[in-house]
This record gives sequence, structure tokens and C-alpha cells, in this order.
Amino acid sequence: MSTKTIVFQHTLDPGKGVELEEKLGMAGTIRQITFHFPPGCNSLVGIAFSINHVQICPASGYISLDSATPQYIANEPVVIGAKLKCMMVNYDKINSHTPSATITVEDNNG
Repeated sequence: MSTKTIVFQHTLDPGKGVELEEKLGMAGTIRQITFHFPPGCNSLVGIAFSINHVQICPASGYISLDSATPQYIANEPVVIGAKLKCMMVNYDKINSHTPSATITVEDNNG
């Protein structure tokens, strides 16, 4: 069984947000979702992740932390062409921040 790692990372300007998307090129199961909040985010940066327009981490809203890299175990089946989306928002009106989300997908071939 093999895995694929998809990394969403973006430098957010003060007070701005972004939605990053990728279509999945394989069928499989999302096994882990990892968010990274660099030092200085001060819980002013939010991250959320969805599959095909259904938010799964967190179930609603955003996760906002500082100097933290929480890992969430998942068991979300995905098909070829599934739309993975990471939403990031910077509520800090002064500083830019560069958070990331790493999605680990285990393929169904094995």
C-alpha cells in the first residue's frame, strides 16, 4: 500500500484569506490531517479542510492555534477527482503568516 502527501501552504497577507484546491488523482482513504501554525500566529490564523464541499476538519469554523502542529486521524474515503480544499484566513491586521495543512492519503491498491 502506498501513500500520497498533499501539502497546502500559503503566505497570508494581513487580514486576508485564501482557498487552496487540488483534485485528487487517485482513489483511497485520507488517514491523517496535519495543520501547522508557526510561532507568532497567536491564534489569529484559522485553517479548515473540506472534501467535495463538505468540511471535515473541523466540522465547522476554523482551528486557530499558535506555534502548534496538531495531527488528526481520519478515515475519509475519497475517489479519483475528489476536490480537496484548504481554507486559511489571517485575522491579524498587522502581520503576514504562513500556515500549512498536510493531507495523507493511502491508496486503495495494495
